[in-house]
Amino acid sequence: MANFLFKLIVLLFIFTSNLKAESITVKCYLKDDKSYTFLFDTDEKTVKWLDQDNQNMQVSIFPDVEKGGRLLIMGGNGPNDEKHTFIIDVIKSVINVNTNLGFSESGRCGNKSIIEAPDPYAD
Repeated sequence: MANFLFKLIVLLFIFTSNLKAESITVKCYLKDDKSYTFLFDTDEKTVKWLDQDNQNMQVSIFPDVEKGGRLLIMGGNGPNDEKHTFIIDVIKSVINVNTNLGFSESGRCGNKSIIEAPDPYAD
């Protein structure tokens, strides 16, 4: 019985600690029906590329919307070691994708801001 209670407390601790994490899942679509899916962790300022086996992206710039930052710039390797560079405007939800093989395309990530910018006119 004590072993069961110990496991229950450990599981409860794990689940409640994960509730504090701030993560956002984003799916971006390009014009040619191609899509990319990412998981942003705004606390840790990390990004995972969910389409490529949860690959950790190399983040160059993670936006601080409180200070006016809006661009997320990151890179990763796609199939056949094709190097991808993603630039996402988190306010306008616009994505631009470039690869080392000459692919360059832009698209949308929904119809609203990924990370809400503060209202400059709010009290």
